Amino acid sequence: MSRLRPASDLLSRVILHADAPSIAHLGCADGAVSQLLRDRWLSAPIRCIDPCARSLAKAKERLARPAEFVCDAVDAFAHAPAHHSYDLIFSDGALHASPSLPADLERLLERVRPGGSLALCLPLCGGAALPDGHALLRQAVASQQLLGELRLPPADGAHVDASACMARLRGPLCSELDMWSTRYMARVSEEEPVGQLSLAPLEERAREALTREYLRLVGAACPKEADGSWLLELSYTFVVARRPGLMDIYTDYAAYHDHQLTKGWKS
Repeated sequence: MSRLRPASDLLSRVILHADAPSIAHLGCADGAVSQLLRDRWLSAPIRCIDPCARSLAKAKERLARPAEFVCDAVDAFAHAPAHHSYDLIFSDGALHASPSLPADLERLLERVRPGGSLALCLPLCGGAALPDGHALLRQAVASQQLLGELRLPPADGAHVDASACMARLRGPLCSELDMWSTRYMARVSEEEPVGQLSLAPLEERAREALTREYLRLVGAACPKEADGSWLLELSYTFVVARRPGLMDIYTDYAAYHDHQLTKGWKS
């Protein structure tokens, strides 16, 4: 499974009517997913936000203009003063560690323009039928004392409270809400050992050490396939919340106004 597969699947559910939508990409990492956004909307201005300066430097190399790069904590975006609004706020695995996740979703939706969308991909640990690739990667990162440098899924057993997220999002600011979970079967090999995670924040020596440790854990947890690879499972929850557009608001008002006129005529 490609590292971009979850983000690509999330992006396929996003519908925007603006030709050049304003986009905020929370947790852009090395810009690989930002490039998917650029390929979809060629002239869209993209604001790429990531706490790692090294990742942002790689994103700058990858991404053509117009783009803006901001080095800042991703969860701080939801709590910052809303000076700007966006047609799309997109995040593929950058908000799961926020302790105020359900409330953050509501605040993020407030920064989406009418007719725009909030689209999130949240990686999960636990409950896998096959060895859990997220859990094994977390173990490897912890053993190398790199927990503060890489964005990881929550610890085993943690989960997204779907009902709390839905309660925060459903209301007058949300005209359509789509939530679903997917388990992917991923092949890991020595040629592509850590495909589901961007290692851009790491120095080369740390990257090599992490890769060796991860392959050791995978080899201990999984039998090798005939082609020499290992089969793992990766789980994600997806959220796409759309704000009502101006035509939606007008249509609802017109329907209500017509209903009131009909009631008055009949009485």
